[in-house]
Amino acid sequence: MGNDNPNLIGLNKKEEKHWLSRINIIVREFECSREKTNNQHNFLVAFKFYDDYFSKIAQAPSVADLTNRHLKKYKKLDNNIFLELSKGQGLFSHGIGVGSFVYLRRIIENNIVKPELDKLILREEITEDELSKKDFKEKLNLLKGEVSDFLVENKKIYSVLSKGIHELSEDECKKAYPIVEKCIEIILDEQVELKVKLQKREEIAKQLNQLG
Repeated sequence: MGNDNPNLIGLNKKEEKHWLSRINIIVREFECSREKTNNQHNFLVAFKFYDDYFSKIAQAPSVADLTNRHLKKYKKLDNNIFLELSKGQGLFSHGIGVGSFVYLRRIIENNIVKPELDKLILREEITEDELSKKDFKEKLNLLKGEVSDFLVENKKIYSVLSKGIHELSEDECKKAYPIVEKCIEIILDEQVELKVKLQKREEIAKQLNQLG
């Protein structure tokens, strides 16, 4: 019986008659050889059996849990950034290309650029009307020194994300996703550095004022 699902594994008739007819679902748990006493390091997989093939139906930790661990550091910036990036990576891990691009673009628009543009308006350095007449690349130029240099110098990142959402195929988005995601991580790493610098400046300013 042919099947395109990579999780489906065929069984020959002898195996089926011998034991498959008596089994519906089995679960297998694998221990970490280094930390056997810590079940948090174990890996659990569940399989469902059919007539002449079986399929993986569940695992723990999930694919998202396994791939998202290194993203937790971005909670320092904003928990929403962590959630958006996790959702994008989760969709990509399940073979969804265009949808994964949506979350990466939202990070740039809503969590990096918009807050800084709002500050410019609040400081009356630009009006909302003036800002509305500028395209995204022009808006980024206004934020030099306030957002990631990598983002300002590589405006194509946003263009690729927009093109992916509106024009590219699923396969084209899936091929481009790892590259674009790495760009987003570089941007976020620089945002973390900017935040640390700002905190240090504020702390030093307070200490200087206390000197009298």
